[in-house]
Amino acid sequence: QWFGDYVTCSTWSDIFVNEGFASYGEYMAYEQFRGLPAAQLLMKDVHDEIMSQTGGSIYFTDTANVGRIFSSRLSYDKGNAVIHSLRFELGDSVFYASLRNYLAQFAFGTASIQDFKTSVETTSGKNLTDFFQQWIYGEGYPTFSAKYFSNGTNLYLKVDHTVSSTTPTFITPLEINCKSASGDTTIVVNINSNSDNYFLPIGKLITALEIDPNNWILNKIGTITVDSSLIALSTADVATENEIKVYPNPTTGFINIENTNGAKTKFSLRNMLGAEIQSFENETKFQTIHLENYPSGIYFLEINNSAGQSVQKIIKQ
Repeated sequence: QWFGDYVTCSTWSDIFVNEGFASYGEYMAYEQFRGLPAAQLLMKDVHDEIMSQTGGSIYFTDTANVGRIFSSRLSYDKGNAVIHSLRFELGDSVFYASLRNYLAQFAFGTASIQDFKTSVETTSGKNLTDFFQQWIYGEGYPTFSAKYFSNGTNLYLKVDHTVSSTTPTFITPLEINCKSASGDTTIVVNINSNSDNYFLPIGKLITALEIDPNNWILNKIGTITVDSSLIALSTADVATENEIKVYPNPTTGFINIENTNGAKTKFSLRNMLGAEIQSFENETKFQTIHLENYPSGIYFLEINNSAGQSVQKIIKQ
């Protein structure tokens, strides 16, 4: 309440700058005095209430509708959740610095949503147009699904998302907890489209994924599955694909590897389950791999040299 009295909304359409922060003040009080688990449980309840319906934006124009102005689901709860996501987007130090500067700039006066956006952009140096368009002016939320494959060295990951309403794509950082017997690792990937591929040299065998484990983003979780074919989707920026020729492909019994630059290169042939069935290092320009004793199907040839890594899919007929 103090936050909204210190800087008052310019119009009823900007009520987010009052009530969103009043509600997020509750979250921060829980975090400070009751602990993070209690605060996260509170935010989960907030998310559940928002997603009890598929649409609705924070910004609105029907300022004669008192029920819409003081909508608990949109002005309060969604405002609360979106500020939490903004904190994740900026990081704590920049987030709190942005709030202090915003309050100092508009103290004992009024501010609009656009004023708040401009102030935070000035402090953070970050363009927040996508963030505001999808979370404040847009409607709905994403449902994230993931496919992944881990060979103990690299994580091959594909993240897709569908949307519940009119916002077509949610561009956002996304936390993913990668579970492993040797210890979990939390990564952050940048979601830039409705289907994104990632190649991550994570250095351990990943056995499961957890999307948005700390509940930073308003979202639902779809399916998470293992897909060994993702090994062919490496996005490493390497020159090996142009320097190394693999043929014939498809093949009935063998493949030739022509290494045009002769650089020392390691080759690993894996089956669909990711198991390594052949490996060797080669400094010569020509090598033959025999597949006559292997069943028909799909195999993956990992190629590593000083330029980086690439993966080629091999079809054995």
